[in-house]
Amino acid sequence: MDAPARHRRARAQRGVATLLILLLVALAVAVTVLAVAYSLRGTQQRQLTVHSATAAQGAAWRAVEVLRSGLVQVDGATMEGWSRGDASLWDDLDGAVIPAGSAASFGTGGSGGSAAPLSSANWDDPAIPGLCGASPARGSIDVAGLGGLGVESARLVEVCRKGGAPGTYRVTARVTGTAGEGTALTTATVEAVYEVNAGTGSSGGTCASLPPAGLVFNGDVNISGGSLGVTDGGSSDYANIAVGGDLTVSGSSSARVSGCAKGNITLGGGGITENGYLFAEGDISVSNMSPPSGTTFWGRSITLDASSSSAQYSALKAGAYAATVMVDGQVVGTTHVGGTLIASTAGGGLPWTTGTVVPGTESATFVVELTDGSQFLLDPRELTINATTGVVSGAAEVAEPLEGEGEMPDRFTLQAGSIFGGAISAQGLARTGQVWGHQVTVGLANGGITGGVNIGRLWSNGHLEIGTGTIDSLIGGGDLWARAGGRSSPVSHWNFPRAASGRIAGRVFYDASRTQLPADESMAAIGILSGQAGTSPGLPGIPYCDARVKAVDVAPLKGQANYVFEMQGGVPMLTIQNVRTASGVSLDGSYNLATGDVRRLPTGTGAPFMTCNWQTDPNSAQAHCFRNTTVASGWNITGLVSFPPGVAWFDGPVTVDGTQNGRDLVNTIIATGRVNLTEAGHGDLVAPNFSTPQVVCGGDFWPTNLCDKSSGTPRFATWTDEEGQVHVGLPIGNVAVVTEGAARLAGWEIYGHLILGRELETGANVTVIHGTATVGANQAGSSTGVTQGGAQIVVPDNSDQMYLPNCDSTPPVLPGDARVLWTRYL
Repeated sequence: MDAPARHRRARAQRGVATLLILLLVALAVAVTVLAVAYSLRGTQQRQLTVHSATAAQGAAWRAVEVLRSGLVQVDGATMEGWSRGDASLWDDLDGAVIPAGSAASFGTGGSGGSAAPLSSANWDDPAIPGLCGASPARGSIDVAGLGGLGVESARLVEVCRKGGAPGTYRVTARVTGTAGEGTALTTATVEAVYEVNAGTGSSGGTCASLPPAGLVFNGDVNISGGSLGVTDGGSSDYANIAVGGDLTVSGSSSARVSGCAKGNITLGGGGITENGYLFAEGDISVSNMSPPSGTTFWGRSITLDASSSSAQYSALKAGAYAATVMVDGQVVGTTHVGGTLIASTAGGGLPWTTGTVVPGTESATFVVELTDGSQFLLDPRELTINATTGVVSGAAEVAEPLEGEGEMPDRFTLQAGSIFGGAISAQGLARTGQVWGHQVTVGLANGGITGGVNIGRLWSNGHLEIGTGTIDSLIGGGDLWARAGGRSSPVSHWNFPRAASGRIAGRVFYDASRTQLPADESMAAIGILSGQAGTSPGLPGIPYCDARVKAVDVAPLKGQANYVFEMQGGVPMLTIQNVRTASGVSLDGSYNLATGDVRRLPTGTGAPFMTCNWQTDPNSAQAHCFRNTTVASGWNITGLVSFPPGVAWFDGPVTVDGTQNGRDLVNTIIATGRVNLTEAGHGDLVAPNFSTPQVVCGGDFWPTNLCDKSSGTPRFATWTDEEGQVHVGLPIGNVAVVTEGAARLAGWEIYGHLILGRELETGANVTVIHGTATVGANQAGSSTGVTQGGAQIVVPDNSDQMYLPNCDSTPPVLPGDARVLWTRYL
């Protein structure tokens, strides 16, 4: 081959090699670019996946907290049904609502699901259905409405009860959060175990009612020494006393009270409240008493001696018509009622005593007793009354039932047949706003002339006897006898009372011989018109005294207590319930006080728990409380040094005989027997709700039923009444002492209400009660005597503190609490 040909082939091969090199370089660059692109895309995908997983986990944890908040609202009855596998409760949870703000509620779910129970230490394991470790209810309660939180699903898979009695439960839940989409869609599932102290629904727990008065006695009250007083704390409705029998004040004692008695009121010494009132369904009599100013007396009859001659009363009112209740011409009941008579129906001569009664707006409330014995309370201001016919309508809706099972007729008339009470006698009166009765005698004593009278409105339904004095306006339904009056001629009259205006239905008589005054001289002699047909002021009626009490039974309150003290087989035992340490450890359980040690609880904080006998060292052998308690001795607290706040329930009598360095007791004391607070050195007895949330809920040991620490800040628990109003502080926490027996209070300052089944005994020093007191609830017709010291009632101005635990009303819903025991990812 010649040389030129070889050179041509060599050049051709060099071109191919160059092309191959370029192709290889291009391929390398392309691979590098693709590798970099895929690497960047993978990194982005991984980052997106990580972000999605974090968001999904956040959603799951949010659902864990929302479920905890929801479980707080589930009442104990529902929770107990869940623990026992009640299918109807597992399949229908529309009533259990997660708190507002979460936009979620428990919805209905299927009965499927099979989660193995999770183990947790210190749970009881008796062979009782529904208990943890025995046969816990399992199923699948789907929780709806959490989609807005990024939750794919939420289910309760197990519910079981801790201990032998309902109250504390373990609930296992599984929640799955989700985030992202497409290939970046991720989920996170968390399994959470909760410990739930269930609240009480409307079928259990404490009921709430308001007391009828600041001080209620279910029987007679005799104040012969010391004093008894009620001070209004801001709500005048409660600044009064209600006595279920007679009220007697004598000697140097005083009763600075307003209120009422179902029996008689006898005032024979000391003093009563100025500008107050005393109402009686019986008679009111006053003798040898410092005259009050601005007081109203209202009863069946009123008798005042000379000691009241300088008294400036607001009003004196007495008397009612004894009437039958008529429906379609038939008698269906009877009553004592105030009002006026329709002239066309009136009879009995002068004064009128029979006819159709028209109750007025100034008439007292009245009680109708039907022929079957049922009783109803009616307020004329709430009724529709035809003044022309006397027909009363609208009674069925507004009548308050007092006793019996009958039905109040809605429409009726009242037919008076006679007069009930109505006598008013006063030897003299300083300026008095109104005197209204039937048989009125003023300015006289046994027919003799005494001090003069000064009266604004003098209304005498019957005959009027009077000495001297002045009257702004006089209306009389009968005759008027001016016993001091004299006359020598038609234009010469002396010692007659003078009225600015007035009229009477009958005649006018004067002097001791009861001489009739000529009819045409009544205006000149007195300033009134006589012989005015159809004139009658009617009668005021007799006010109803609401001294109703509910018998004290402390057994239903046992479940609301934090510390239950009772003898079991002759051994003093303490049961702790609804109590935790500051760190959240439950102290619930039973403790043998004879052999055990509650000076410091092993599971507690190490702080003194319950120590007595003046021992400031909780490790002292003498510091034990109740170690030697017997049935005969009762529960004696001597030299109390430390005692946790909350509700303490005692089976038997209780004595508190001194507290260390004036230490306060921040407790509700509930007992089946007598409560004795002695004169030994002590602080105050303070009901939990009258203390502060920090003291009750923020200490080493706190009652979970009385407190709400869900926000991290100690607060009192709230409850909602049947009208939807929210109140702070459970009613049981408003009470200082509730006992089926009596109470002896020797000079203590008590913040909270007293509810006593029997009498109240007072010591040498006055006991001050910042609350209300109900005395003798279990002792109808009881008799309470105040002979020394006495009691002063200061009615609270905080309306939430006025509620008492009383199951005559619909029970409030009491919230529980829930906490997360532990969690894990699945």
